[in-house]
Amino acid sequence: MAAAATLIYLWNTPLALAEGVFSSKGVPLPRAEGSRHHVKDTDPTEVKNGYALLYTLASDEAQVNLVFVIKSGSKTLQDTMRKIAQEAQELKADLESLRQDDGSTPFGPNGLPPIEIATRAIIRSEKQKRILAGGPGVFERELLLSQCEALTYGMSLLQTVAEKDSNSTRRDLLKRHAEKWRVLRRETSRLLQTAEHP
Repeated sequence: MAAAATLIYLWNTPLALAEGVFSSKGVPLPRAEGSRHHVKDTDPTEVKNGYALLYTLASDEAQVNLVFVIKSGSKTLQDTMRKIAQEAQELKADLESLRQDDGSTPFGPNGLPPIEIATRAIIRSEKQKRILAGGPGVFERELLLSQCEALTYGMSLLQTVAEKDSNSTRRDLLKRHAEKWRVLRRETSRLLQTAEHP
């Protein structure tokens, strides 16, 4: 139980720090140095909301392989989760590098109403319970199902924000990440089918 509580804490901490999808606040301002993508234009509120959601999703998914602190899984499963975490870390780093001339970011509040934030928190809690409480077969299926959903949401959000962002540098960056998430989604889906039909 102590290990499970530790994992849940570790899993939730990045979300609390990111102040995004499961919080009523926005995302923190990223570091000012080491910017790779210098941008000038001002983003509409809707795009800022999208970047906030992306940042929180990347922060969350970057921690997915922490589940193996207390649960065991096949090498294939662990390798897939490691790839997801690595891509999420890269997306998070790229989002943190987006800066404007005045030092501000394209981020804003996530724009979600409190009732949606509360609903998502409940869904997340229920998913964590199913993943952590299940035996080996259940654990693998629930984890893969959860990641298929997260990757589908992520690649769709990346595409949507890219389509609405008028800045071509950011747009190209998001499209590249969207394709990576799409590839990971296919890989995870194939593993899920194998887990469901041994």
